[in-house]
Amino acid sequence: MELAIWVTVCVVLVAVAAGLGVLLRREQGATAHLRERLAAVERRAEHQQNELQRVPPPPPPVTDDGAEAERRRQVRSAQEAVNGTVRRMQALGNEAGDRIQGVLHAHGPDVFQALLPVDHVVAQMQRRLQVLAVMCGSWPGQQRGSAELADVVRGAQSRIHDYGRVRAAAPDEKTALTGRVVEPVGMALAELLDNATRSSPPSSAVDVVFDTDYHGVSVSVVDGGVGMTREELAHATTLLYRGQREADLTELGNPPKTGFAVCGVLAARYGFRVSLDSGSSRGGLRATLFLPTALLTTVDTDEAELEPVPVPAATSWPQEEEAVPVNDTTAGGLPKRRRSALPAQQPAYSAPTPTPAPSPSPRSTDTTADNLRAFQQGTRMAAEGRQGNDG
Repeated sequence: MELAIWVTVCVVLVAVAAGLGVLLRREQGATAHLRERLAAVERRAEHQQNELQRVPPPPPPVTDDGAEAERRRQVRSAQEAVNGTVRRMQALGNEAGDRIQGVLHAHGPDVFQALLPVDHVVAQMQRRLQVLAVMCGSWPGQQRGSAELADVVRGAQSRIHDYGRVRAAAPDEKTALTGRVVEPVGMALAELLDNATRSSPPSSAVDVVFDTDYHGVSVSVVDGGVGMTREELAHATTLLYRGQREADLTELGNPPKTGFAVCGVLAARYGFRVSLDSGSSRGGLRATLFLPTALLTTVDTDEAELEPVPVPAATSWPQEEEAVPVNDTTAGGLPKRRRSALPAQQPAYSAPTPTPAPSPSPRSTDTTADNLRAFQQGTRMAAEGRQGNDG
């Protein structure tokens, strides 16, 4: 009995050993196959790695900073090209304006009526070129001495086409602008007046209103035109508050709308503000230019009376008054500027011999006189602004 048990155990052990041998051989075969496949994969990977090393690396990804730098480079390149063309045209316009002014001063009233409209056209052309130059990074023009706010408004009025439609209230006659901002404020006001006259009916007037308070003076241009939609007002406000960032000329449209854009550039550069309000009392647009007290000064309007002198045969135009700065200040802390007494001046020109003519109506006479006064006072300022571009 015991022998049978031992025989059975031996048979089982032999069978188990045989099975284990078979399993071991299978595992060895599988391991060898895996080793061959692994070696093949390694060889393929090495081949692909060699191929990749011969391929040039891809360009670095374009970051937002890089795209912005490229955009600025393109904007500056376009500005330089436009500015070069504008400067050449300004030189020709300066020469034409100087020649017209010379003829006006030399011949007096004989050619005044005929050449003054031509000079006005040249002044408008110069204003548009000046706007383009400022948009391309140039300075507005030659820096002048302090000027009364009323004179600056009249100068801006003389630079637009429909200057006769502007009705300006009388500001405080002692309020003046410091010399640094006379030309920039005049430019901005001219653009606001031009926009107001172009967007309102030809028969309606454009009002200029002054409001003085503790922080400064507000000059409002009010028209009775079509006004602006909410989208147009938002776009114009964006242009006004864009600051001194490079002006992308492609954003101005065709034809280019440079008025509000140049006002925004000048306001950021010189420290005044321009705002728009579509809720005008006349139904149109109200554009307000705010001048803080830092840009203001005062003038003493007391002037010495001129002594009468005989009229000579050959005369010249009177010289502009010169301002003598002093250290006095007003009660509000603003610096005061006194005008020097003028020596006796000779009249601008000899009075022509009157000839009988039909008397014009009072209205036409007043209108002509107002227009000529606006021309005379404004073109003087515009002519000075044409003399330089050094800010």
